[in-house]
Amino acid sequence: MSEYKLNVFQWHLTDKPAWRIESRCHPILNDGRFQRPGRDQGCYYTYDQIREIFDYAAQRGIQVIPEIDMPGHSDFFRTAFGFTMETEEGRKILEECLTEFFDEIPRSICPYVHIGSDEVHISNPKEFMDWAQTFVRKNGRRTLCWDPGLDADSLTIRQFWRDGNPGKIEYPKEVPFVDSGMGYLNYYDPLLMPAKIYFHTPCGKGYADDCALGGIICLWNDVRVSDKDLVAPHSGMAGGILAFAERFWNGGATSDKWVGTILPEAGSDAMSGFEEFQRRMSAHKDRWLGRELSYWDPVRATPWQLEISADSVKASFEVYGDVLDLNELCARRGIGPNIMAECRLTRTIECAADTVARYRIGFDAPARSNRISDGIPQQGKWENSGVIKVNGQEVLPPVWLEPGLYRYHYNTWAKPEEELPYTDEQLYWMREPISVPLKKGSNIVSVSLRRHFKGQRFQFGFVEAQ
Repeated sequence: MSEYKLNVFQWHLTDKPAWRIESRCHPILNDGRFQRPGRDQGCYYTYDQIREIFDYAAQRGIQVIPEIDMPGHSDFFRTAFGFTMETEEGRKILEECLTEFFDEIPRSICPYVHIGSDEVHISNPKEFMDWAQTFVRKNGRRTLCWDPGLDADSLTIRQFWRDGNPGKIEYPKEVPFVDSGMGYLNYYDPLLMPAKIYFHTPCGKGYADDCALGGIICLWNDVRVSDKDLVAPHSGMAGGILAFAERFWNGGATSDKWVGTILPEAGSDAMSGFEEFQRRMSAHKDRWLGRELSYWDPVRATPWQLEISADSVKASFEVYGDVLDLNELCARRGIGPNIMAECRLTRTIECAADTVARYRIGFDAPARSNRISDGIPQQGKWENSGVIKVNGQEVLPPVWLEPGLYRYHYNTWAKPEEELPYTDEQLYWMREPISVPLKKGSNIVSVSLRRHFKGQRFQFGFVEAQ
């Protein structure tokens, strides 16, 4: 973070599974019996450890903003006490816990506190938010909250997290906010996410002012993790950080002609700028970040001919990119996300001599949050009925270690399937590239795949490995 000038660390210290802050006044909050099974039960940060993190960050010019979610994302609280945070009894316990935290973590090192407030419906939202904001400020801290979330007053900094076409989303007006609207790292394909961030206009205007304070790039590992060293590559953290630092320190408005997951055409000024940025990413990978960026290779605006068939709709047009967001491309032709669709793609690869190239090939890019995906295919098959041929010869998938597993065509939040960790095999950018023989001259690549269930992350990746 320090080397790429990220100067804020938002530390999500509580969420549905557990309260991760030492609690002397209510030690039941640290009792693993009341936390989500399998999620580091009974583990928490002592106040000495929390102060150590603040000190370590401060030495590197980084301000830590702890997030203590209230009153949502707090399943553990109801499990432990039998009532929720917004009740009178709940607020009394929160006051005692927050007072202890403020006594241990002084304002001099912790001037900001994020109070959450999102993804919750309660009967007394104004009463709760007035209480929470007032109590935190009485202890000398400035408040942040999520937007969308419960309504906050004009002094609270909003963390804006809507995701969509930058030209259509509306940022908060006349109140301070930080921008997290470029999308969550755990949600998108890590090979395409740098483009989405690079083509994002910070704060909707491309510059900072008294209201537009900056941005925070988010990563949530909602699915249980067994090997925590895999959180970063599974979600593309290193590439996200490089693109985020590039865009938010340089600023500038980008065109809203495309969504960031749709690459501009080859040779355009926009794509030339992104390709230059990727050359610098490659240099950093070669010199310093070989392990951190091991999952990543640059994507180019490769031209494909795309044919879409869905119900009575048929469309044929040229698209660009080694990774194609087929959901968005379908939407641009009036084919909504819940309409089943068949896609066929063709392109040409020119070679000066016979060779063997290596490609990262994927017909699915499951989010590391809701787990909706086609899973690992049966042996000899690709995801989503995918077929890829080069010069008429079918390109076979790897030999699957867990064929037929992890096929969830539904959101797995708060379901048993959420407790099954991701493995490298489930994510195409983590698998070994596939060797593809190419002949001298023109090589024809043909691809077919289908969107066959609601909520599908419908996309295709064919990225040459360096």
